[in-house]
Amino acid sequence: MKRFDPGVRWAKEKIAGWKQSGDFGPMLSLRIWCGHGAWQWFREPAINLGDDKIDYHTPRESKPDWMTDASWKDHDWWINYYSHQTNLARFVAGEDFHFDAAKRLDLARFPSYFIPCTFAQSGAHGYLDFAASVHKQWDEGFEVRFARAKVTAQLPAPLAHGQIAQVTASEYPREGEAREIRPALDAVDGFASQARQFIACIRGQEQPLSPASEAVKEVAFSENLVRYFQDRAGG
Repeated sequence: MKRFDPGVRWAKEKIAGWKQSGDFGPMLSLRIWCGHGAWQWFREPAINLGDDKIDYHTPRESKPDWMTDASWKDHDWWINYYSHQTNLARFVAGEDFHFDAAKRLDLARFPSYFIPCTFAQSGAHGYLDFAASVHKQWDEGFEVRFARAKVTAQLPAPLAHGQIAQVTASEYPREGEAREIRPALDAVDGFASQARQFIACIRGQEQPLSPASEAVKEVAFSENLVRYFQDRAGG
């Protein structure tokens, strides 16, 4: 869904343009963060008459032999929550990355993760800042820094209707004045855009903006991460 946000796509195009031109130096870093807040954005629950939920008997993938039950639970948590942010980082940077180390803190209701990474093509530093801070709003975003430019985006809650990422780009050219850009974009709903493209892909009219090959990368990242912690815990 985040790939369909007009603000996110604008930021991605700006980053790609900076990379291609080289006018603002190399990409140095990408920091992405996400806490715990009102992801449903205060929507009222669905109306029902107390009917029981339908059990669709959906088969679940069994855990790998090497993975402990605790790691399997962590893997499930990461895929359902933080894989959205790693997918977003990969999308806006336009390149893959791997983590160099990782720290987990279990000091709150949810675990916190702090993970330094390296991007494959540019060599830029990445930082996944997933502090389990709880608040009444929603706090998710990213900041990408070049030698003489940066772009920052603050994303809306996943189920916030008619809201898009608020983006600010700052450029510091070698000559001339610095400039700050805040694009005025149409508030196109990301979920609705994703649904429309899904139908277009089924009809053979478009190619997926987020293909299954990207999802596989998120699964691999999560498996590598839980293996990292499991090995260090002697599991």
